[in-house]
Amino acid sequence: MALPIPPAVLKWLLVLLQPQIEALVKEIANIVGGKLKNMVARAKDRAAHTQEKADEANALANRVKDSDPIEAARQRGRQEAYDEMAKALDIDAKDLESIRTSLHRELADKERQFTERLRLAAKKSDRTDE
Repeated sequence: MALPIPPAVLKWLLVLLQPQIEALVKEIANIVGGKLKNMVARAKDRAAHTQEKADEANALANRVKDSDPIEAARQRGRQEAYDEMAKALDIDAKDLESIRTSLHRELADKERQFTERLRLAAKKSDRTDE
């Protein structure tokens, strides 16, 4: 059976560890936020590149529509496929950005709740010391 920790020791332990715990939580949040930000940027880049491919397919289809209708139809199909992919990637980028924002808010809320719990525990410890 574990020995109980005296309230005064617990209070000072919490006071000493609070800054390190808060710093670690912020560091983790920054790492996760940075990773999500990179994912958003990559998704947006892919969407832009895919849209360029769609535009190229459209231009090629317009150039060959009279001389080679089969090739023009093939290029129109490519254009439609690239347009769909670009839209999907853009939606993914927006979703990731939304997740990043939501996670940032949640972590800030949890940090405030954690700080409040530590403050209340310290107060409780002060009362038991008296």
